[in-house]
Amino acid sequence: MLKKRGFQTYTAGANLMTSPFREPGELSGTLAGVSFVSGVAGAMALADSPYPRPGSEPAEIRRYFRENSAAARLSVVG
Repeated sequence: MLKKRGFQTYTAGANLMTSPFREPGELSGTLAGVSFVSGVAGAMALADSPYPRPGSEPAEIRRYFRENSAAARLSVVG
């Protein structure tokens, strides 16, 4: 079920390197999470008004995205 993570060792002559990750793709989930959180936090910091709630009037949603276009773009990039 859950495997115990160990260190793989690679020997090349006299050099000994240890790597805590078995595959390079193992960090992709962490990177995606950090990117998402930083995008949302950055957008919240840049915005002048709160993000419109579900069920908001269309005019209120349009006003948010017109007035806070930089925050919306940062959120999309993140």
